[in-house]
Amino acid sequence: MSVKVHLILQELVIGPSKEWNPCCQGWILVRVAEGAGYWLRQGTARELNPGDSLILGFDDKSQLRASVLCSMKLHFFTVYPQYLGLLTVEEWYQFNTVFESAPPYVRLFQSDDPAGEEFARLVKLSSANGFSSRCALLQFWANLVVKIPAPVPVGDDHSSEVSRLRERFRQLFRQMSVTELSVSSPPDLAEQLNCSVRHFRRLFIEEFGMPFRAHQMKLRLLRARQLLVESNATVTHVANECGYRHMSFFNSMFKKRFGMTPGAWRSQTRKELCPPGRPRE
Repeated sequence: MSVKVHLILQELVIGPSKEWNPCCQGWILVRVAEGAGYWLRQGTARELNPGDSLILGFDDKSQLRASVLCSMKLHFFTVYPQYLGLLTVEEWYQFNTVFESAPPYVRLFQSDDPAGEEFARLVKLSSANGFSSRCALLQFWANLVVKIPAPVPVGDDHSSEVSRLRERFRQLFRQMSVTELSVSSPPDLAEQLNCSVRHFRRLFIEEFGMPFRAHQMKLRLLRARQLLVESNATVTHVANECGYRHMSFFNSMFKKRFGMTPGAWRSQTRKELCPPGRPRE
């Protein structure tokens, strides 16, 4: 299985008046090294000068256009959290809630911004793209996205006993990874919390806004969608990787959620996406 590279610093030169659409189904951080241009998205424009940077989260609409007078040289790297295995359930829920309830995340910062200065320092240190460089890029990204506001939790019960259980519930999901959740069962998790399965299911709905199985299914299908776009694995392999042993069931669930079969999704999305590193003529 092959996936698009991430946490690897790359370089791109966009010719005068040419455009590049990053089409990132994860996060992309871009810095203008030389030249000038514009960031464009749905009628909004922002001038970009040497040293300016931006971070885009799950954005397939933004475009970077070089000035008519000169080329624009960029340094950029991408991050796909789903491939890192680092997000806890709570963190995944935080990111997912933000992106489902608002437009794609965009933040721009100028060369004299602390984040811009740090990006410039990392560019100088990351030319070899070694392990320590990739860790530094990951830490830089994490320091930026951790500032995204968290969703407001559901109000606590007045009962002290129920409140303690709710706090244990939240603590469990602060520590549990998304991968662990995808293979867990309500009885196992209820046992860890020392509560009934029925009570666990009720708490889960109150905290996450959907039943446990529906949430688990959502995680698996989102993972499948990402693998279909970012890898060359067969649809059967993707289904197995995401916990589906019957292709007919996988196809049915995928189509129900995304409106088309896995194969059709892969074909359509790859036609729409521009490969990173290749500006539009």
